[in-house]
Amino acid sequence: MMNETTSKDPGSLRRRRRVRDHLLLFAISVGATVGLYAGFAIPHPSEGAWIFRWSLATAYVASVLLAVTLSIGAWNLFRRRSSPISIDLRRDVGIWCGVFAIVHTFVGLNVHMKSWVQYFVDDAGGPRADLFGLANYSGVLALVIVLVLLATSNDRSVSLLKGRMWKRVQRWSYLFAILVAFHAVLYIVVEKRFLPYLIFVMLLSAWVLIAQSFGIYKRTRFSNKSFDVKPRDIRP
Repeated sequence: MMNETTSKDPGSLRRRRRVRDHLLLFAISVGATVGLYAGFAIPHPSEGAWIFRWSLATAYVASVLLAVTLSIGAWNLFRRRSSPISIDLRRDVGIWCGVFAIVHTFVGLNVHMKSWVQYFVDDAGGPRADLFGLANYSGVLALVIVLVLLATSNDRSVSLLKGRMWKRVQRWSYLFAILVAFHAVLYIVVEKRFLPYLIFVMLLSAWVLIAQSFGIYKRTRFSNKSFDVKPRDIRP
């Protein structure tokens, strides 16, 4: 009898669903990273480029996860459903985006220089004022933002900060996305990568802009209309 009650408990069902989603996201993300690493061996075949390939693979997986995260709200509105304060799927995808962004940061800081300090300080001991330095500064700022987003991506933070304040914190994800795109373009220029890299970043950025514009349009148009909100999309 207890097992039957537990199985029907919404909290228990939600926990099981989130565990399943996290395992699936982990498997997809790791698989995509390994696949990209292997694929980047074609344009970057040298043995010494292995850490560079891991840096690229984690960066692009994190970027795709970020684009998906920022598109889920618009997808809800497309289906004529409201976009509540916190959606588990959006939060979970965002968590893995943050994890891979952190991994990329630490891998990337071992690609070009022997010391992490050299990424931010020039030979004269001052802050780097070139494109390389600017790319690294934007990357560190993006890292700070993603750490804040990860620290608040939980039910306790939603309850402590209340809905609106929590949402304001999470809206820093938009600045994070801008910094990621800026960082990616600068590194493409600095490293003189092939045109397809730039095209991919531009297409991904355009997708996010289109999704966000559609979401704003839908929220404005249907702000006074009711939506079919399913309980599983509403979080504390």
